[in-house]
Amino acid sequence: MPTAAPLPAATWVERHRGQLPSYVTSGFYRDEDGHSDLVQSGGESNGEDRAIAQHLVDIGRVRPRTFPTTAQHVETKVGWRMRVSGVAR
Repeated sequence: MPTAAPLPAATWVERHRGQLPSYVTSGFYRDEDGHSDLVQSGGESNGEDRAIAQHLVDIGRVRPRTFPTTAQHVETKVGWRMRVSGVAR
């Protein structure tokens, strides 16, 4: 019986993928009073990303029953926090 060919060595990306953080992008949001929060891309345990997605559905930017991944982007979250808090810039 022939033996199976050896598996190719894992590529650098495959070897290191598991070491990547669960978020892709991070940054700080600073309000007009100088308070700051770390903002990371991805889902939020407080549901912020789902609230953003629902808002995008409500204003007709995306179809109902879809989840726009842009709701999990740092830039979108910062814009949302500005909108919710009434910060202009």
